[in-house]
Amino acid sequence: MGRTLQWSPVSSIKRFASTAASNNNKYSPTLFLPKTSFPIRPSAAQSIAPFGRRTSEELYNWQWEHCKTRPLFILHDGPPYANGSLHMGHALNKILKDIILRYKLLRGHRVHYRPGWDCHGLPIENKALENLGIEDSRNTSPEVIRTSAEKTGKSQFKQFGIMANWDSQESTYRTIDHDYEMRQLHVFKQMVEQGLIYRNYRPVYFSPSSGSALAEAELEYNDKHVSHSVYVTFDLGNNPWGDGPVKLLVWTTTPWTLTANMGIAVNPEMAYSLVKLQDSDSPMVVATENIEELSKVLGPIDILRPVEACSLIGLPYQSLFPTNSSLPLHVMSSSHVKPLSGTGLVHCAPAHGAEDYNLFRARGLLSRAEDIFLIGKPVLDEGSRSVVDLLKVKGQLVKIKRYQHSYPYDWRTKKPVIFLTLHTDATSQWFANLENVKGRAIEAASNVQHIPAQASNRLQAFLSSRTEWCISRQRVWEPVLTSDSLAHILRVLDAKGTNYWWTGPVEDFIPPSYRDAIRQSTWRKGTDTMDVWFDSGTSWSMLQDENGRQWKADVCLEGSDQHRGWFQSQLLTKLGTSIDNVEAPYKTLITHGMMSKSLGNVMDPLVLVNGGDNIKVNPAYGPDLLRFWAANVDVGKDVLIGKKQLAQVSEALRKLRNTARFALSNIGTEKFVPIPFEEMPLLDRYILAKLSELERKALAAYESYQFPQVVSQLNHFVNITLSSLYFDVNKDTLYADALDSSSRRTVITVLTQVLESMTRIMAPILPHLAEEIYHHMNFSHLPINSHEEEMGNEVQHQMALLLKIRTVVLSLLEKARQQMLLNNSLEAEVVLVLPGDHAMEQDAVLLEENNLAKLFIVSDVEVTDEGSFGTSSPPWTFVDTVNLPGWGSVGVHLHPARHGKCPRCWKYTRETSQDLCERCDSVVAGQSHGFGDHVSETSTNPVTD
Repeated sequence: MGRTLQWSPVSSIKRFASTAASNNNKYSPTLFLPKTSFPIRPSAAQSIAPFGRRTSEELYNWQWEHCKTRPLFILHDGPPYANGSLHMGHALNKILKDIILRYKLLRGHRVHYRPGWDCHGLPIENKALENLGIEDSRNTSPEVIRTSAEKTGKSQFKQFGIMANWDSQESTYRTIDHDYEMRQLHVFKQMVEQGLIYRNYRPVYFSPSSGSALAEAELEYNDKHVSHSVYVTFDLGNNPWGDGPVKLLVWTTTPWTLTANMGIAVNPEMAYSLVKLQDSDSPMVVATENIEELSKVLGPIDILRPVEACSLIGLPYQSLFPTNSSLPLHVMSSSHVKPLSGTGLVHCAPAHGAEDYNLFRARGLLSRAEDIFLIGKPVLDEGSRSVVDLLKVKGQLVKIKRYQHSYPYDWRTKKPVIFLTLHTDATSQWFANLENVKGRAIEAASNVQHIPAQASNRLQAFLSSRTEWCISRQRVWEPVLTSDSLAHILRVLDAKGTNYWWTGPVEDFIPPSYRDAIRQSTWRKGTDTMDVWFDSGTSWSMLQDENGRQWKADVCLEGSDQHRGWFQSQLLTKLGTSIDNVEAPYKTLITHGMMSKSLGNVMDPLVLVNGGDNIKVNPAYGPDLLRFWAANVDVGKDVLIGKKQLAQVSEALRKLRNTARFALSNIGTEKFVPIPFEEMPLLDRYILAKLSELERKALAAYESYQFPQVVSQLNHFVNITLSSLYFDVNKDTLYADALDSSSRRTVITVLTQVLESMTRIMAPILPHLAEEIYHHMNFSHLPINSHEEEMGNEVQHQMALLLKIRTVVLSLLEKARQQMLLNNSLEAEVVLVLPGDHAMEQDAVLLEENNLAKLFIVSDVEVTDEGSFGTSSPPWTFVDTVNLPGWGSVGVHLHPARHGKCPRCWKYTRETSQDLCERCDSVVAGQSHGFGDHVSETSTNPVTD
């Protein structure tokens, strides 16, 4: 400190710089520039082909065979439909599961994962019919469709780098497998024994687009559905208030149900009036409270007289259609009529409405029901329009009005459903009574961990709203059950296969005890099928060890729509098998957002991985980019993927790969003696402390399944801590210091530990890149002492002070550049002027004085105090101050370097009488083996490139 500063004339510096430039090639071979075979932009043949199978099938099989003493982690796979090519939602789902499994394996578990496919249900039937070239399943035998469906269970998931045993039938499952179907039937048998299964005539949601009944869980509500509602009149049989005809005015959003009208309901607590419309000849009865709103739709309304509701009840009226005119139709009393909309008189069709059905059932009127349709016409389209046309002809139509409201849709076909109750054997349904299961299910669900946490409310809301489950469907090919003699039927199906139900004679399924009691001619095989949610919901029964002991899934992960589907059906079937069951079949439920096509998510994941026909338009990104995108998805929101998202992910992955390449190219393959943590300079200890912090945060994020936090922390460490700081300031050390110097070995020690830790952190998300890094390097598993939190915190506190000074230095360098006073930061020196009184903390910084020049990327740094700071007149200078906690105001002076430029390292530390700076002269002199070792073909600046 307190040295007298001397500057060479600027012209001399420039002359030497010009001379040194001509000698650059002379010393380039003496630099230790990076070299590695790790490619910058690898092809699929370089990065995927050598490591794909090793990181998926081989790794899974190895851990299953060699890790039997480890704790078991089970991720239970919900079976997607096996009816076509994979979409982006499939990729997201399977990749998130794979990240969890790989992380758990790294944490010392043995992992169980059995991928599944759902080979039942309408989507599979449609795909099978498409493969067969058949349009209508009713003209095809069930066994033909089943045989075709069995061939749809193909998978392309392994192209996403999913770790599983894909080649074994025992390590994967299909819901159409014989063993699976038999387990499912035994679960059903147990629920029958618990008294939960019954057959009844009950209003159910029916999907004309699917041709089948639906459970409540298979519905979604479209708030923008538009119905063509109609105001229609029914003629009263007689007029109790005078002479002339009187009409009852009703309003309905489902004109097609008027063909099944069996009554008109009024509320005995409401007031009614006899009114006359401006364009009508006959008076009409409407609710008094609704008149004002009705006038906005129908025009001016004159009130003729009040009408008591009790005088309406029991009045006969005439049917709209002659086919059911023989039925005595009457006005009925019902509290479900509300003065919220319409006319206050409700058209009742118990065949198509739950409230109507319950009303007529309670009064014992269902036996007289006749459901009349316009034969062969779809009720929601042409059939509904035809009914309106008939009403016009009959003069009963008062008004047609478009009405937007919430309406149930089939969640698969995205088309509206209808409510249907046909009182015939062919259309009655099988139900599971949930009254005795629901309470236990809600309690069990409350003990499950939900991610995101708010998803718990969604599952419990679905469970609370259910009292029964319609488990039968009107398909033609799945395994069926219609007999109470399940034990006998299951023995037959187990021995001969579930297809035997379709091909075997009916007498084979009749238990011996029934054959004499009931004539065989009265038996027939039913054609109802099980709800696909019952099929997939019994998959928990597969989770057993070699001794048949039931396992519990640690995690189930699916899209957020599965709260009403697979999550719920697993829970209900598990608890329904025994009253003693009080636990859910899973410990943790994780849900992710949906890939809405309306948001533009129409990319083909396989084209993304493998490339398209036009490689310029659709290049092959490989599976790791897709996985990196999936890991960054916020599971609590709907998911986006497009060119913008891919560009961001691609850039982040490129930086991560280049970071690994920089480390590998400098570490090399030669063995070296590592430097202990306590002997390292502050900056290197700081990097290892930040690495330790990264490990802790990544571990916590993995444990809580917050993968975006892992990606965020990793990206920040790569871009800020490494690239912008540690790599930048250490290029001079790596390229110009002696190979065996403690300074270079310190950096190599840090790079080795950084690369090893980063590779472990990225491995669950980027298995191919991690495997490729391991392939290029033999890790030495160097110990890090920075895991001690107190030491790490102290190091980070000290380094934070220096980084604040560095920020000021960089600002001053930028000012000098803008004024064209320097081209390179090495052309400058820095003087730090400390306050007169400085504490021990400042002394610690003084010990790092020789490393401050490296931190600031200048040629030299001098630390002095106010009393020792001399007076001098450099050609130019920039001054600023920085206030540091416990230090006070520290002066920062930037001025030109005082020495000449070294032609080897380009730092301005060469004495005028010497060819090289002192450091480079020593290194070159020590290279007794000659030039050429660790040589780059280029002669670029080793410090700034």
